[in-house]
Amino acid sequence: MDKPLTKENIQNHFHYGWWKYAVMAICVLVGLNLFFTTTRYRAPRHLRVDWYISSSGANQEALLAYMEEARLLIMPDMEEVNCVVMMTNDGSDPYAGMQLSTFLMAGEGTIYLLNANDFKAYASQGVMLALDDYITAGDLNTGDLDLSGGIISRRESDDDPYVTALLGIPADEMFGLWDFNVDNRGMVFCVASMSGNNENAVKMLDYMVQTLTKPMPVPDGN
Repeated sequence: MDKPLTKENIQNHFHYGWWKYAVMAICVLVGLNLFFTTTRYRAPRHLRVDWYISSSGANQEALLAYMEEARLLIMPDMEEVNCVVMMTNDGSDPYAGMQLSTFLMAGEGTIYLLNANDFKAYASQGVMLALDDYITAGDLNTGDLDLSGGIISRRESDDDPYVTALLGIPADEMFGLWDFNVDNRGMVFCVASMSGNNENAVKMLDYMVQTLTKPMPVPDGN
């Protein structure tokens, strides 16, 4: 039988059935979030540069400001620059490796800053862009940097011969990264071969090499 609509019945209803409304509100909020996330405008890949950094303590806000400054200065035609701070893959967190492989397999990211082991593992599989021609053409200026850590031998298939190429720029001399709480030692910059924006990726990478290559800061008092 239907209960009469009285103050006491309404109070009992909300007292015992409040959770139904809480669940409903959460579902509505989640649905709205998914809707706006999936429908919001996102710049196409050729008009976007995404920097993925394997350093969980990095200052993302400062890094985004640095990238926006670079965008305005050297590639104002780009619509969007982003910085994604990934987990540090130092072996302590098994999900860090999974996160990195997921991003790379999905073709996400334009420029990566990885530890040397991850760089070598993925570069040897053909995931990273060869940079030799860009250096020869003068589009990527590495100066006196030691590039030996970025040279990798790989082959397209089991039947092909090994080919040696420069697939990364070691960041060991780029102590400017300390300004963003990123330890550069043992890290390597590289460009994802499926980025869809190689020209601007190299332009941004060149800017990073020029602005971040600095000597190690001297501690105060020494």
